[in-house]
Amino acid sequence: DTLYNVYVTGLERTTNYDYLTIKYDSNGVMQWDRIYDGSGHANDLAYKIGVMPCGSVYITGESAGPINLDVATIKYDAQGVEKWVRRYDGPVNGEDFGQTLSIDKNGNVYVAGPSDCGVTAYDFVTIKYDSLGDTCWIRKYNGPGNGDDWPFGIDVDLQGNVYVGGFGTISENYVLVKYDSSGTQEWVAMYDKPGWIQAVCCDQLCNILVTGFAHTIGISADYVTIKYPSTGPGIEEN
Repeated sequence: DTLYNVYVTGLERTTNYDYLTIKYDSNGVMQWDRIYDGSGHANDLAYKIGVMPCGSVYITGESAGPINLDVATIKYDAQGVEKWVRRYDGPVNGEDFGQTLSIDKNGNVYVAGPSDCGVTAYDFVTIKYDSLGDTCWIRKYNGPGNGDDWPFGIDVDLQGNVYVGGFGTISENYVLVKYDSSGTQEWVAMYDKPGWIQAVCCDQLCNILVTGFAHTIGISADYVTIKYPSTGPGIEEN
């Protein structure tokens, strides 16, 4: 955060795994630690953390629910007080994961991960919560072929547009989806080599950069980094 405190998240094992989040000051002295045990009281695995400049902390991951795994997203304030927990259970009560998140300047948090949607297998699910934890919108992306679509990266530009990247069902190729601030899907960009996006980042000019790996020549995988303008995949700089 702006005071150089450091926040980490992951998991702790007692009987089962639970989310564990720790705050250290700039000298490495622990300020607080918090554990989250989900409603199913089984394994809960935190995957991603984001921090506002003021020290508000957002965590997402997978959490055992009454039936199956749910997306569980938590907000703590700078003192480690839990402000809210929000859970998402998909349409078929299957496995749902909070794989990644991003926060905008207003404290809205955007969570993305794979969601079991039954006949369409795993699809991207993207959720926008406001700073109070109210759900603004939920969107799904099902790629061609109704196979697995799995997001790994998300970012938000200065205008509130949301970009979610991962792999899609056509040879597990790069997929990048853009939503506007109201959750309307504007475009989908694909890269026609097998592989997937690991991370998404927006610059100050609202260009989008994605990186990951793809099989460009033969069977070996290479780093592949692509830059798109906010207008979409009509222009690429490889």
